[in-house]
Amino acid sequence: MNKKRSFFVLLVLIFLGLAIFWRLKPLIDITKVGFFETPTVTPIVQEPILKFSVIGDPESDLTNLKKALELAKNLGSEFVVLVGDLTKTGEEKQFKELKEVLEKSGLKYYVVPGNHDLYVAKKKSLNPLVYFQNYFGKPYQQLLIEKGNLKFNFLFIDNSDEDQGIEETQMNFIKQNLALNSSPSGSVATTLVFLHIPVWHPTSEYIMGYRSKEVSKQKDELLNIFKEASVSAAFFGHLHKTSSYEWEGIKMYVAGSVNSFRNWQTPRFLKVEILGKGNYKTQEIEL
Repeated sequence: MNKKRSFFVLLVLIFLGLAIFWRLKPLIDITKVGFFETPTVTPIVQEPILKFSVIGDPESDLTNLKKALELAKNLGSEFVVLVGDLTKTGEEKQFKELKEVLEKSGLKYYVVPGNHDLYVAKKKSLNPLVYFQNYFGKPYQQLLIEKGNLKFNFLFIDNSDEDQGIEETQMNFIKQNLALNSSPSGSVATTLVFLHIPVWHPTSEYIMGYRSKEVSKQKDELLNIFKEASVSAAFFGHLHKTSSYEWEGIKMYVAGSVNSFRNWQTPRFLKVEILGKGNYKTQEIEL
């Protein structure tokens, strides 16, 4: 009888182990790629023109989010960008609590939704972004910053819906606002884009479009748009481990998660310093 009971317990433990493995599977292959801090392009010491931080996947870990925001502020960040999965399951209460933390931080902030932020709204057959929009408004936007005679173009893009991808209105918005890079004046110094799901990764298959051929076509279209617009860098979340790599001259960074549980490393975020035209550096900041 004891042997049967022990065997049953063993089966249960194996099943739980497999379930946890499957739940974390999208994150596993990202560990093959590391993160290399970006040095300044020139050996001459330069004072940063602009400082900001990129925070990935808090997933309602408000304690660690507060720590990250405080660190970002102490490091001189003018603002923070949260690259999706703001909440654990996308419940309205979770959005409310998260926004309260952001407001109390005293920092300017910009957010894009992640796939976790759509779960509850999708289940209730509502607009998948309804709760996000109730608290943060439009899920995509542009930020233009002028420093002296230099102009910096920041584009925040919503690619959170793994099944539906990006609708036509937003795709037109992206094309229109990246067309600034091709203007005769040449006034745009650096263009950075921010999305939740990576649009390319050298080892991970869990990039935009891995569940849908149509969404994968959108991913290819986005990559071509970024290339033609001479985007300097793209920042993502989703994979819960920092990594850095390059595609067709575009620097790409996955920001580590600040979540204390679903993480392949200790919680951390990215500090970014823009030093001049096309010249910037990034650094991991561990909580």
